[in-house]
Amino acid sequence: MWQAIKNIFTLSGKEIHSFFSDTVLLRLVIIMFTVAIYIIASSITTEVKNAKVGIVDYDRSKPNRNTDGQWRLYFCAVYSSAI
Repeated sequence: MWQAIKNIFTLSGKEIHSFFSDTVLLRLVIIMFTVAIYIIASSITTEVKNAKVGIVDYDRSKPNRNTDGQWRLYFCAVYSSAI
């Protein structure tokens, strides 16, 4: 068992050494990693933009009718319907 662990560490060290000695591969990995992180960081947003919401007011009470104006603060178009 110890021989297997020693072989794993030896081969891992050899692979790490060959990875860092290959400058073209090392530059490619660094550039691609940096570009991937930049694209992910700059394109993902957690904000809701231009979402359409429909409101159906079964209660028809005054507090429920006031929520229509509150929704308009966060969403671009609100369709309000009283059934």
